[in-house]
Amino acid sequence: MFSILREVKLADVFSLLNLVFGFSGIYMREISFVFLAAIMDGVDGIVATKSSGKFGKELDSLADLVSFGVLPAVFIAAHNPVIAAFYVIAAALRLARFNVLRVEHFVGLPVTASALLIAPAVNLRFGSSAICFIALTSALLMISDVKYIRVRDLRILSVVAAAILAAFFVKDAAYAVFFAFLLYLVSPLWRRREYMW
Repeated sequence: MFSILREVKLADVFSLLNLVFGFSGIYMREISFVFLAAIMDGVDGIVATKSSGKFGKELDSLADLVSFGVLPAVFIAAHNPVIAAFYVIAAALRLARFNVLRVEHFVGLPVTASALLIAPAVNLRFGSSAICFIALTSALLMISDVKYIRVRDLRILSVVAAAILAAFFVKDAAYAVFFAFLLYLVSPLWRRREYMW
């Protein structure tokens, strides 16, 4: 009767928690839930195996669209609904492309990274112009062909995860998250410079 439950693997449980946190943020009008959703998304990526298959990948993307697409857009819309709509469209396009590409690097800014720029900006009460600029830049980079590396170093991931988790409980910790992902956003510029030399 509920055969679909047989498809759910351990990694998918974390995808569903990601989705629940995304929904909670929308329902409670609290963008800090992006931070908890990002932790679940990270754990999902670590736990996921080849056995997760297409089902898990699609479920992960659906959860990401809610948590890192719709949830930030709700807060962007308070400043500019047009940019908010464009942001959601860009997030959907980015996730759809991710599901069909088979490459080692990321093509376009990952939606999680984008949301982890917007959430701190909103939480720290950046000005309306700054939030709109960050949202528009992130949206354009999500649908761009710019290549972003996949960070696999567990030490770096652990430090970033600790900062993200702290940001849910301590407002000022959001500064660390913002600057970490701002560095990631511009990281392709450094790599291009390396290739030039």
